[in-house]
Amino acid sequence: MLNPVFSGAKDVGGADGDFIVDRCLWDIKTTIRRKADGWWFYQLLGYVLLDYDNEYGIDGVGILFPRQNESIHWPLNMLIHELSGRSDLSLDRLRQELRQKLQRNTLDARH
Repeated sequence: MLNPVFSGAKDVGGADGDFIVDRCLWDIKTTIRRKADGWWFYQLLGYVLLDYDNEYGIDGVGILFPRQNESIHWPLNMLIHELSGRSDLSLDRLRQELRQKLQRNTLDARH
């Protein structure tokens, strides 16, 4: 699927991924450098968390580097563990907490 739009996109002013293949969310980076920036992983995880209802069933994320003809890929649970340092965080819980926080911030901004 090209350019999936996540149900939580409205809570952040818009967010869509590059494409999903076999339950893996891929982001395309056309940088000349052969090194991944750390924030890219948070961007991918953010997109996954914005899929509040798990519409896409994403269980992995990857970055495609077409200029280098290379890619990197992680199972989602491994990425969550690596970024958080915790193995007890569930995807459903993280999605719920993000949704509550974003929607609470939206309500606070209106008042």
